[in-house]
This record gives sequence, C-alpha cells and structure tokens, in this order.
Amino acid sequence: MARRRSDDEQWEAWGRDFDTVVQQMHTQFHTRWVWRTLIEMLRYSEITQYATMQNYLVSTYVATICTGIRRECDLDTRTASLVRCLQMLVDRPEIASREWFTRSIEGFVEDEDLRPGVSASFDTFAPAGLAHVEPRLITADIGALRSIADPVREYVNKVLAHRERAIGGQPLAIELTFDDMNAALDEVGRITRRYYSLRHPGMTLAGMTMPRRTGLVASLHRLGRVALLHACRSARVAR
Repeated sequence: MARRRSDDEQWEAWGRDFDTVVQQMHTQFHTRWVWRTLIEMLRYSEITQYATMQNYLVSTYVATICTGIRRECDLDTRTASLVRCLQMLVDRPEIASREWFTRSIEGFVEDEDLRPGVSASFDTFAPAGLAHVEPRLITADIGALRSIADPVREYVNKVLAHRERAIGGQPLAIELTFDDMNAALDEVGRITRRYYSLRHPGMTLAGMTMPRRTGLVASLHRLGRVALLHACRSARVAR
C-alpha cells in the first residue's frame, strides 16, 4: 500500500499539475487567437479559398480546442487536468491552508503595504476565516465547468475520439456550435485564473488570451495589415 503523502508533498504535487494546466491554457487561448487572426487575414485575401482548405482549417481548429477542453474536464486520477486539480482540493482541503497562503505572500508580494490585502484575498476560497479552502466552493466550480463543457465533451467522445454508430441507421445528432466552444473555453480560462491566485498569492494570470509579440506574432499582424490595405486599395480602384 502506497504511503499517504504529507500535506506539503500533496500541495507540491498539486502545484505541478496546476502549472501544467496553466501552460496548456496558454496554448488553447493562443490557438483561438491564431484562428481568429487567420480568418481575418483570409477575409481580405485574393487567394482562392477551396472548400478542402476551409474544411481543413475548421476541422483542425475544432479538434484542437475541443480535445483541450475535454482534457481539462477529465476526472481520471491518472490525469493532471483542471477538474482533477480542483477535486484534489476537495478531497484534501487542508493542503491549501490560510497559514500557508499568508506565509507565502512574502515571497510573492514585495510591497509590504499590499500584503494585508493579498492575505485577505484568501477569503474568496475560505470565507468566514476558515483555516483552509472551502470544499463546497470548489465543488461548485467543478459543477459549473463540467456543465458548460458537457456539449464539448460529448462531441469529443462520440465524434472525435470515437465513431459512434447511429441507432437505427439514423444520423448521430450531436450539435456543437462555436458559441458552445467559446463559452466552454472561456469558463476553463476563468476558473484557471481564479485558482492561479491561490497557487501564486497576489499574482494574476496575464497574457493568456493573446500571445506576446514575438517575431512570428508581429509578422502575422503585419500580414493582416497588408492584406487589409491591399483590399482597401483594390476597393478604391474598383470605384
């Protein structure tokens, strides 16, 4: 029988898993940004847009985003998903204590005048001065996440990961819209940001919805502007 981890060991394990979630969330939101940038570029492009290319872009994007959302909603104990991280806190709330949070602030917040306010922010996870996070609040977050992500999970399970046979020869009716995808991704992002402040007291998760302007990102912006300018000039000539 495996030895039960101490609170400190379990918290360290939770932090490693949660850091993986944060990294994956950056990738997911950046993927959505790339998709929207490409669509905007193609809107003004004179390149012939064949149906094959359109289908490829849509299917690749949908598969990437949906499987990523599905992954973060997985409760399997062998996974390092967002929902699994939350469930770890529900199972052992004592690993995220007010005492640890207050003690850790010094390492995250340099301005001493800000530390009392940051310390009080633990109340969002443990109201009424509780010594550790309140499991009922975390359970509510799990429920909200899984509820809004259910259409995406069903689509991945029945269409992407498997080819479920329709009953009686009727087409399998799985409806999933871009609004469904965006709502689920936004909810995963919201909850990830919320618990980031538990993992890193006094800090907020920034830069998730849009990547930093590296050379490639700047090039994408530049290409988009060139395409738009070309379209405007063409319109002026046409007039």
